[in-house]
Amino acid sequence: MALEYEYEDNIEQHISSEEFLTNEREAARKARQEKRLRKRYKFSDKEHSKLGIASSILALNAIVFLIAAIVISTVYRGQGSWPVGALGVVSFLSSIAGIICGLVAFRNTDVMLKYAWIGLIANVILWLLMGLLIVMGI
Repeated sequence: MALEYEYEDNIEQHISSEEFLTNEREAARKARQEKRLRKRYKFSDKEHSKLGIASSILALNAIVFLIAAIVISTVYRGQGSWPVGALGVVSFLSSIAGIICGLVAFRNTDVMLKYAWIGLIANVILWLLMGLLIVMGI
């Protein structure tokens, strides 16, 4: 059994039904693959916000300083004195700077804000945690 197709230049071509099914299956497979790729990747000409990245880095910084303060306090059994306090204050100030960078990053509308959100949320949590530790320590 042969099927007829008309192409744009009006040339008729005869193909078998098996070839037709093979071509249709291949086209369907390619369409499914393209659909999967469209779902997985986000194609955009936008770049990540530099202030958002800075906010995330400052959050990471604050986490490192907080962990260092906890380790020193644990090693000295709660008698870490000024090094623990200094690391706590640096962590607190780093999280404040990260919050400011994260908030300023939202002013720019033509950039991606993923890192700004990550940095802002992490810095607010760290700021609240450090504030709570400072108030409890006084």
